[in-house]
Amino acid sequence: MRHLKLIVVDEACYLYCMMDTRFNMIYEKETHMKKSLNLVRQVISQVQNQDVTCVTSEPYNSEYESLTFLINNISVRSRLAKKTPTKAGYFVVAWEKDNHDNNKPFDYQDSPDLLMITVIDNDKKGQFIFPKDILENKKILRSPTSKGKMAFRVYPTWVNTLNKTALNTQRWQQEYFIDLSTDMAMDKIKKLLYLY
Repeated sequence: MRHLKLIVVDEACYLYCMMDTRFNMIYEKETHMKKSLNLVRQVISQVQNQDVTCVTSEPYNSEYESLTFLINNISVRSRLAKKTPTKAGYFVVAWEKDNHDNNKPFDYQDSPDLLMITVIDNDKKGQFIFPKDILENKKILRSPTSKGKMAFRVYPTWVNTLNKTALNTQRWQQEYFIDLSTDMAMDKIKKLLYLY
């Protein structure tokens, strides 16, 4: 028998989990190939010895492995960033459709607690974990004071030879970046995921 479990994240955000083993098996087949989710699960299992829950594919941005899930009742939106051939850094999109089927940036009020952006580039890998308040402050999320952005670039610490604007962006992003290429900074991961 299939049951719905309602998890109230906040007044504006409700996540439903299917509590059905058959559904979970089918869903695992659909999501196990997502590189970003596999890396998230590796990190979470090492810092907390548990898994993410309520994993849901979002209807848009699927080429960026668009997902939402929960980590200890913290709501997370996830994306896999893409390397582009002509510009430094990695490109990521974050938009949805409005009632008229037009693309629009995500709204601050309706956004999950965190935006997690995974970067996988051969032997280099890392994750940005941005709180929604920072994304509002940087005018990435739509709010009464900002129209928001539907796409932006992230700059891991291994990216160099940046112009001044990109370098300034990299500097503020560094606080929210974890380089997983060598070793996991457990304390930083826990702090960014609100695990203590």
